Amino acid sequence: MNHSSLNPLSLIQSQYHCLLSCMQFHPTDEIQQLSRRTLFNLFLIKYCETNLPLTLPSLTEATKGAAGRYRHALSKHFKLYQDFFISTLFELQSQALEIFPDKTLGEILLQITSSRLDLTPATLGLIYEKFVTSQGHNKEGIFYTPTPLVRAILEIALSPKLKTTNTKRHSNPTVLDPACGSGIFLLETLEKLTHPPTPMPFDEKCEILQQCIFGVDRDYEAVLITRLLLQFSLLTSRQLPLFKYPPPPDLTRNIHCGNSLLEPEDFDQNSAEERQQSEDMAAFSWKLNFPEILEANGFDVVIGNPPYGLSRNEQISKPENLKLKTVYAHIRDGKINKYLAFMAKGYQLLKPGGTLSFVVPNAWLGIRGGRAIRKLFLEERALDTLVAYQTPVFQDPSVEAVVFKVIKHGEIKNLKVFHLKDPTHKATKPVFSVPLSKCLQNPDFTIPLQWSPEISTILEELKACRLNLGHPTSGFRPMIALQAYLKGKGTPPQSQEDVKKHIYDRLFKEDQNTHPYLQGADIKRYHITWSGGYLKYGPWLADPQSLDRYSGGRILVREIINEKPYLLNACFTEDTYLYNKSVLHILPAPDLPKDHLLALLAILNSKLVSFVLQFRGRKTQRKLFRKIVNADLKDLPLPNEFESKAVSLAELAHKMMCLYDNTKGDLTAAATISEAKRLQSQIDQTVYVAYNLSPKAGQAIESIMAPA
Repeated sequence: MNHSSLNPLSLIQSQYHCLLSCMQFHPTDEIQQLSRRTLFNLFLIKYCETNLPLTLPSLTEATKGAAGRYRHALSKHFKLYQDFFISTLFELQSQALEIFPDKTLGEILLQITSSRLDLTPATLGLIYEKFVTSQGHNKEGIFYTPTPLVRAILEIALSPKLKTTNTKRHSNPTVLDPACGSGIFLLETLEKLTHPPTPMPFDEKCEILQQCIFGVDRDYEAVLITRLLLQFSLLTSRQLPLFKYPPPPDLTRNIHCGNSLLEPEDFDQNSAEERQQSEDMAAFSWKLNFPEILEANGFDVVIGNPPYGLSRNEQISKPENLKLKTVYAHIRDGKINKYLAFMAKGYQLLKPGGTLSFVVPNAWLGIRGGRAIRKLFLEERALDTLVAYQTPVFQDPSVEAVVFKVIKHGEIKNLKVFHLKDPTHKATKPVFSVPLSKCLQNPDFTIPLQWSPEISTILEELKACRLNLGHPTSGFRPMIALQAYLKGKGTPPQSQEDVKKHIYDRLFKEDQNTHPYLQGADIKRYHITWSGGYLKYGPWLADPQSLDRYSGGRILVREIINEKPYLLNACFTEDTYLYNKSVLHILPAPDLPKDHLLALLAILNSKLVSFVLQFRGRKTQRKLFRKIVNADLKDLPLPNEFESKAVSLAELAHKMMCLYDNTKGDLTAAATISEAKRLQSQIDQTVYVAYNLSPKAGQAIESIMAPA
């Protein structure tokens, strides 16, 4: 059967399902994993036969006439590869062969030997991560890096290093991937370093591999795969039978197994409990494993796609989470994000002038947890490049990623920002460059993906405002709303089933403790459209808060934002409503006039505030799940002499609220639409005047915030 039309991943998946379906019993998780690994090893051998000049018997020869004895023949064949490559990968599979139906095994061997598949070390790495180990990766925040993205990162991080050196071995940079997985970054690095304009002798390529390419991963099998695939990549260039030459180079000193983020020194070695934790968490000694490189002040280049694991959803175990919080306290604000810890560790491992380039979630540009690492990169004048892509770079579309490049002690003045369609497009001309000093002036040192001198000028004008919304004397208290459900919280503690079923949600008013419950989508501009739900309020909620916060005059703001021109959905209410964290609320100080709340409502729904959030919001630069956080509200500037300007703004807000009330939120009639637009335009212009913005700045905001 010819399977040349199938890609390797499709073929191995179909073979896997065929293998399982022919078993006489229900395969356990362990047997399923053994099946995947056995099939993967057959593909490894297929690659060797097709691409390497081995003198080992072929699969066809090894299994010829072996009907009824395929398992025995394959066991012997695996042993030959185990001895040649000195890899226990093949040894692991021989025991598993006994559970497979011999006939099915023969059919699979025929498919593999007759196929004409385009296998490369990179393709084998993809099969390993997508087929062999993918089951737990998404839970751990691990995403396979597509080859075009790997090459794009190498172009940014490695190419400039190669331009400043020649092709001699001793001048090539040392390159590290601290979370190497199956080695895709290191494979592409080897390709880049060993393919200069003039042909390179095999021995020199071998030396480059051993002296320039390094990796660490916590998964021991991934380490074995990386070593093997690097050997494959190197041996592919040999033109004569391998047995006439020494065996492939030993890479045990290059590719190590361990936890890149924790070192033995992070644990109290005088404590038996801490010593055990150090072992359980696979603490890794960089000094012991890479002594020469660290004695030379570190690596030239650190690259990769680190795990994105968070402390929630068990992506990081509780003991490790506590240890990481302690070790990375200097770059942590709140929960620990693994990728932020990898950014800090990668930077630490660089020599002065070295380059760090990762693909990471774009959330790091604005989230509170990224504040310290942003400050570090900005104050050390290290952040050189950001690349944002218009299309998802991973198969999981919910992961919005950016590529960054920092140069340790680089004396960088301006950050270059590129917007590219996808990783196949080269970063040639930045969309803009922004001074690092400007980013240091932003709240929490946020880093923009959109910027221009015009935007900067307007934000500079707003610095004349002396008071922010979150200041203790502003008269306003922006706050996060209650949390109804969370496992282990509330009295009595909620179970996972309680959380899943939302057991305190009601469809009717059950008793005096049951109150109208708003969803985020119920919050509209200037009005509420209650969807009819209720919530039973009391200590059984995860974080009930005081009921006083949910009655009386206040402003509600939906967390999820709109597209331009008006980002916020803000409304005023005096009624008793409960709502969760999908709604932020702004409570008044005691005795604050209602006009002040209505004036603030007009400001929040204005084009000016949308402009500020568009370019300074912590989570507003995303394409997906764009939202406002409470810190954004707190940082919003208030106009000077707010009291004197409140009456006119409040009057406009009241008119807009009445318009919605009179039409019950249905602004479909042409006359009503026209009146709403006229009132909103009047609010926008009045807000510009209240903030003492120049006419030029107001016109610029109108242009910048025009609908896309």
